[in-house]
Amino acid sequence: MSGHRVPPTGGFYSPTKFAVRGISVALHSELRADGNPTEVATVYRCFVDIPLLDHHIREPEDQLNQTRSSMRIFKPWDIAASLLHFLSTPLHVELTDIQMRSVDQKA
Repeated sequence: MSGHRVPPTGGFYSPTKFAVRGISVALHSELRADGNPTEVATVYRCFVDIPLLDHHIREPEDQLNQTRSSMRIFKPWDIAASLLHFLSTPLHVELTDIQMRSVDQKA
């Protein structure tokens, strides 16, 4: 989600995500201008419960545990199921920005 907002500790991380967003929009525009029907979408999601979350997140461990107890953190299969749903949209529907967040997430 850091491509849409800048969290207090995201000073250098968020700009890279904004860049990914810009590259995706540019690629989408260039393909459309050339008449290429290839779809381009950017997926933004909140925390996913993978080993990276435990080892590389910048939050203190007690804060991460508090986050885990206050909201349902996505499992990899949650992302996969959501993307399958996205891929099943009718051909005349274009989705370019997909934001996925836990219903428990506050902001």
